Amino acid sequence: MKNTKLGLISVLLLSISSPPMLAQTEAASETADNLRIKPRLGIGHTSSGGGFDGFTRLEGFVPLLQTPGKNLTFLEGRLFLDNDDANLGGNLILGYRTYSVHSHRIWGGYMSYDNRHTGHNTFNQLGLGIESLGTVWDFRVNGYLPIGDTRQGVGDAGVRDIFFRRNFLILEQGQNKEAAMGGWDAEVGAKLAQIGTDGDLRGYGGLYWYDAEGTSEIWGWRVRLEARPSDNFNLGLSLQNDDLFGTNLVFTVGATFPGSRPQGLTEEDDRVLARVAESVQRTNAIVIDHQDDFQEVSATNPETGEPYIFQHVVLGEMGGDGTFENPFGRVENGLDKTVSDGNDIVYVQPGTNPGIPPFTIPDRVQVLSTGPIQQLDTIERGIVQLPLSDAGVLPTINPGAAASVTMGNRTTLSGFYIPDAGTFGIEGRNIDTVTIRENAIANSTQVGIVLLETTGTVTVTDNSIDTTGGLGNSGFFIGNTAGSINLNLIRNQILNTKGDGMDIILFNAEDSTVTISENIINGNQFNGIGVRLVNAINVKFDVNENTIVSNGSTGLVSELFSNSNSSVTIVNNQISDNQFDGIAMALVDNSDGIVTITNNNLRGNQEDGIIMGLFADSAETVTVLDNTLSDNQFNGIVLFMRDNSQGAFTIANNTILNNQRDGIIFAFLDNSSGMVMIEENTVAINQGRGITVDSTTDTEGEVIIQNNHIFENETLGIAGFMIGESDLDVTIDNNEILNNGHHGIGVSIQESATLRLTITDNRVDRNGFQGITLNLPEPDGIFVDALNNATLQLLLERNTVMDNARFGALILAEDQSELFAGVRFNTFTGNPGTLDNANGFVVQTGSLTNLEPESTICLDLSNNTSENGFSLNYIDLDSTFKADTTANNGTISIPQLPIEPLGDCPVP
Repeated sequence: MKNTKLGLISVLLLSISSPPMLAQTEAASETADNLRIKPRLGIGHTSSGGGFDGFTRLEGFVPLLQTPGKNLTFLEGRLFLDNDDANLGGNLILGYRTYSVHSHRIWGGYMSYDNRHTGHNTFNQLGLGIESLGTVWDFRVNGYLPIGDTRQGVGDAGVRDIFFRRNFLILEQGQNKEAAMGGWDAEVGAKLAQIGTDGDLRGYGGLYWYDAEGTSEIWGWRVRLEARPSDNFNLGLSLQNDDLFGTNLVFTVGATFPGSRPQGLTEEDDRVLARVAESVQRTNAIVIDHQDDFQEVSATNPETGEPYIFQHVVLGEMGGDGTFENPFGRVENGLDKTVSDGNDIVYVQPGTNPGIPPFTIPDRVQVLSTGPIQQLDTIERGIVQLPLSDAGVLPTINPGAAASVTMGNRTTLSGFYIPDAGTFGIEGRNIDTVTIRENAIANSTQVGIVLLETTGTVTVTDNSIDTTGGLGNSGFFIGNTAGSINLNLIRNQILNTKGDGMDIILFNAEDSTVTISENIINGNQFNGIGVRLVNAINVKFDVNENTIVSNGSTGLVSELFSNSNSSVTIVNNQISDNQFDGIAMALVDNSDGIVTITNNNLRGNQEDGIIMGLFADSAETVTVLDNTLSDNQFNGIVLFMRDNSQGAFTIANNTILNNQRDGIIFAFLDNSSGMVMIEENTVAINQGRGITVDSTTDTEGEVIIQNNHIFENETLGIAGFMIGESDLDVTIDNNEILNNGHHGIGVSIQESATLRLTITDNRVDRNGFQGITLNLPEPDGIFVDALNNATLQLLLERNTVMDNARFGALILAEDQSELFAGVRFNTFTGNPGTLDNANGFVVQTGSLTNLEPESTICLDLSNNTSENGFSLNYIDLDSTFKADTTANNGTISIPQLPIEPLGDCPVP
């Protein structure tokens, strides 16, 4: 298309720029012997006709070779701009004409290339033609040959109409097409009248024939008048008719400069010869047939390759045969006529809606009502919506002594109101693959939907379950003891049940997925969602975008027991105002997998926001990321391991505000071990501590607490407690710990425990009683205490400790404990100490309560600044105190007993 346009433009430029080959002298003296044709430009307009839109044209005529009085080779080009969205088109014509002295006629022929853009498609065409022009009579024959892709679609293929006929769903499908038409036209004409000196009026009549892919051939006739009042101006009017385009009246008008003929020629031969420069007369625009290419087909089931069969039911009708034109009046009549081949659908309109008796759906049958939007997958057009669906009225199923609806294998139930069921609203047992969607279940005597031993793909979506009877009866319950399942619980609303909103129990499941998404679970007497996985291997469990609020127990309870290997993802849920915890998880008995809790809002729950425990040799990777936990009555986050469990935990980017106890608690218990990363959290205004890390007997692990913002908590900012032969590495780095009511950081180490503690680059300001306290509840800036045969390796570097209640730092070694401390490059400012010891930094060994303390301190104190000075002191004389003090800024108070050199003490 682009090359075509450039070619046409080149012709026009050539038409403008080419100088006359020979200027006229006097018009009256032009003769056949010296007649030369000059280039010209023109403009014109043609109204719409059969197969083309009206267009405005810019045209040019360029002589290439000529022998005056004998022959002419020429190039003619046109650029079209049509009336329909100004689409471009054009043509290029190479022609030859010769004058016969004997017959007094011009004979000629041409070849052409045509292009047309319709706004949807681009077409190309070659043309050929012959002509003979005389004083009175003319005749022409033109041929048109489309090339390339001659039939193209308009827009996307689609379905124009969907309707029922008898027991079938009919799709009227296809695509509008455009086809370039090839063919020929021929005409004969004569001069009818002279207009002025040089003008004339000619009339023509002829036939045309066209054909195109997708269209039957057409014959038509055309008559036309051509008037040239002057050589610079032309008019045309044509009338044509055929069976495809009907009758069309076409008007043309054009002007050229200069004219196509010299003026003032009087001799008859000269007048004929002057016509050698007339424009070629042909259909310049490619003729396009706009085709309606649609056909009716029966909708086909992709699963079976056979047409869907509908048994139509209009409740309350009499008789009927199940066709759309003559429907059944009862659902059971439709069910009786179905075949369990995967193609049959019972399609129910409410009619007078007298109520439907309880029923069982045969295997591989769908029972649908017109109440909600109903869609089917088809081979022809993918997903299509059924006619009559989305009417809004759900047919009612009357209560019975048993379940209102019993599902079969590979069955679907959609669009029914099920009130007051005698037992279950919907039940399925020992079946494979089921879909339950867009039903309303109210006041069931027992569970709303119950599925037992159901495998395959289970889809429960867009249902409403309101109120179940009998304590412990859930809205939805599924229980399996074996097999693989793909369970999808999506966009359901479950309210006011006497048990859990959803209750999921899977034993011995393998290679399964559970998706719980976009549900509203509110006001249920027990848990919002209860999950139990036992011996679950490779189970993927995804809970996302749910609203779980105001339930009588925990929002989400998940228990993974006995060798379960699973992936649990809990994302973007609103879990609020539940009577127990927001999320509670227990991973027990060799469970091994991945747990991710991300972007949830846990607010106002009556116990913890999140509580999770690893038990009995479990090993999990746990990530708690980007959650908001606020206004919970207990703690924000509680995570712990025990009983030989191992884990890797990341607690990051959470916002934990205004909980009634601690913000974050992590505990190593009873022979557990693992890695814990607590970073970039905001922990504020909690009524207890900001962050607490605990460890008990025979535990070991690594804890990194970094880049957190911890402020305005009621007691400690960060607290840590180690009791009983545990071995822990703790790093507290680059945190802001501000305005907490008690310690900034508090850690206790005792009973033969070993702790390697690194506290670096923290800002600890304006805490109510002390900035950093390690164990004891005295109001000091930094308080380090090793008790009961414990070993503590402490690195305290580059911290800023300002304006806390008492000492900047107080470090103690008691009860036969060992303390190895490197204290370097810290700044202690505005910490007042006490009346009898007003130092900013204090280290002492011994105990006032233990009769045989014999503790050891090794201290490297260097490059620190304390505006209140430094105090090194004994309480018990049997203790050992070794220290080096270098380059500190502040006075150092030394006890009366000597302090030994540091020597080779293993100071970090």
